[in-house]
Amino acid sequence: MWIVIQQKWSLNMLNFFLLLIVFLMVFKLLVSLNHPSAIWCRQSDSNYIWLHSLLESLCVEYTFRYGRVHKVDSSGLMQVLKQVPTNIPQGTFTEPTPAMPDDVKVKGNSLASYRNYYRDYKQHLLSWKGKINSRPTPQWIFDPELNNA
Repeated sequence: MWIVIQQKWSLNMLNFFLLLIVFLMVFKLLVSLNHPSAIWCRQSDSNYIWLHSLLESLCVEYTFRYGRVHKVDSSGLMQVLKQVPTNIPQGTFTEPTPAMPDDVKVKGNSLASYRNYYRDYKQHLLSWKGKINSRPTPQWIFDPELNNA
């Protein structure tokens, strides 16, 4: 489904992640409540708050790259999503559950797992170019050993 959306609307990687996070945060609307990422988000308020913080950071990055505010932010949805749903229990933060093929997972390190996944399976989504500003390509793209540091 995500690839179809990405191709149909010509979304860049940043826009793709923004939409993915919004869908995860509004988990009641997800087609699959049992997706590992949706389950992880609902496990604790700390996970939910962390995910909302990531959404905020991605919106800031979107504004940096494109010189405009993303609709998630300008529509007020960002503010609505800031309130932790009452059915999510209080708890400590846990690393996001890697939802990807086993060959790219790094046990106990979701960041390295996701870096491997995007480098090995999602090259078509990798872009650090914006219409206004750009970022240099991160070194972990060129050197997989940086994931183990």
